[in-house]
Amino acid sequence: MDGGIDRRCSWNARIPALASRIWLKPIGGLKLAPVAASISTPRLIGWAIEAWPAHSNPTKQYRHIPATHHDAGNDAMVNLRYAFVKDGGNHMFDRRSLFAIPLISSAQAQPAWPARSLRIIIPWPPGQATDLIGRILAQALSERLGQSVIPENRAGAGGMIGTDFASKAPPDGLTLLAGSAGPVTIFPLVQRTPYDAERDLVPVAMAGRSAYVLATHPDFPARDVPEFLARVRAAPGRYTFASSGSGATAHLVAEYFNARAGLQAVHVPFQGSTPAIVALIAGQVDYALETAAATMPHVRGGRLRGYGVSFVNGSTLTPGLPPLAEAAGIPGLDLGAWIGLMVPAGTPAAVVGRLEAEMMALMATPEVRDRFNAAGVEVDARPASAFAEHLREQTVIFREAVNRAGVRAG
Repeated sequence: MDGGIDRRCSWNARIPALASRIWLKPIGGLKLAPVAASISTPRLIGWAIEAWPAHSNPTKQYRHIPATHHDAGNDAMVNLRYAFVKDGGNHMFDRRSLFAIPLISSAQAQPAWPARSLRIIIPWPPGQATDLIGRILAQALSERLGQSVIPENRAGAGGMIGTDFASKAPPDGLTLLAGSAGPVTIFPLVQRTPYDAERDLVPVAMAGRSAYVLATHPDFPARDVPEFLARVRAAPGRYTFASSGSGATAHLVAEYFNARAGLQAVHVPFQGSTPAIVALIAGQVDYALETAAATMPHVRGGRLRGYGVSFVNGSTLTPGLPPLAEAAGIPGLDLGAWIGLMVPAGTPAAVVGRLEAEMMALMATPEVRDRFNAAGVEVDARPASAFAEHLREQTVIFREAVNRAGVRAG
C-alpha cells in the first residue's frame, strides 16, 4: 500500500473435540463476544470479531482476510490471518490485540440427544400387562438417559389407536412405543390397520414375553398332557376352548396349538381374558391357552389345573409345568405374547443404537427382572436385529393360525 505497512499475523489454532464456553475480555481495543462451541466433529465455518480503534485516529483502517480451515479427525486445524493497516506511517503490530473465535455450524452445535423429556406410548389401558411393563421401562430409561420418560396411555381398538399414533409421531427419538404382539404382529393379519407395522415402526429391543398355559377346570378327566390330548382327539368337535376374543393373541395361540397337536375343538370367544378365565373356572368351557399372568394365580389356588406352558424351554413363572413342545410332542413349539420397545421409522440410527444399548443394559438388572416377574412377564431381552427376526418368525406362525381359524381381513 502507498505509504503504509501491511503487517500480517498467521498462526494455527488446534481446537480439541470437547464442548466449551469461551469468554474473553476486550484487549487492546478489541471487543469479543462470548461464543459457545460444541465440538464433537468440528467443522469450522468462520470466526467472529468486532474491532474498533484503540485511539480515535480516523486514519486507522482495519480489514480481515478470511480464515481457511480443514477437518482433521476430531480436531480442527485453523489458520487465521488478519491484517492491520495504518495509512500514512509505520505501526508495530501487537498480535495480543487480535483474537479469533471459531464458530461451529448449527448442525454441530446441537445438543446431544436427548435434550428434553421423552414419552412412551402405551396403547393399552392402565393395569394391562403392556402398561405395567411400559411403566417399568419408562422409569428405568429415565434413570439411564438422565431425562424423564413419561408413560402416555392411548388405549382403544385392541392397541391399534396408540400404535398408530406412535407410528405417525415425528422421528426425533422423543416418542417411543411399548409395542406388543396384538397390534403389531397379529391385527395386520386379520384386519386393515391404519399403519404398516413393518414399514412405519423400527424395533429397538425386545423386553419380555408372557407364556401361555394350557389349563382346564380341575374336574377335567385328564391328569397330564398326553391324557388331555388323547381325550380331545377321540371326540372331534365335542370339546370347547375359550379365548379373550376372536382374532386375539390367545385365540391364535390356541388355534396354532390345536393344529400342531391334531385337535378339533369349538372356539368360544369372550370380551377379554378375565371373562374367559371366569367361564373356565365355572366349567362353561373345557380348556384355554391363556397367559401365565391370567392363569397361574388360579392354578396355585386350585381353581384351575395347569398342564403345560408354551415356551420351548419352560418358564420360571410356571414352576412344575412342562413345555408343551415336549409334553405334547410338538418340536420347536415356542409361543408367547411379546412386549418390546419400538420407535417411528426415520428415527436417527444413532438414537436407535443408544436406546438399544440402554435397553439391553437395564434388562440385565435384577431389579427389572423382579418387577417383570411380578407383572407375569419373563424377561427376554433381544437386540434390534434379533427382535426383528422374532417378529418375522411370529408373523409366519400367526399367519398359519389365521388361515386355520378362518379369520379374514376386513
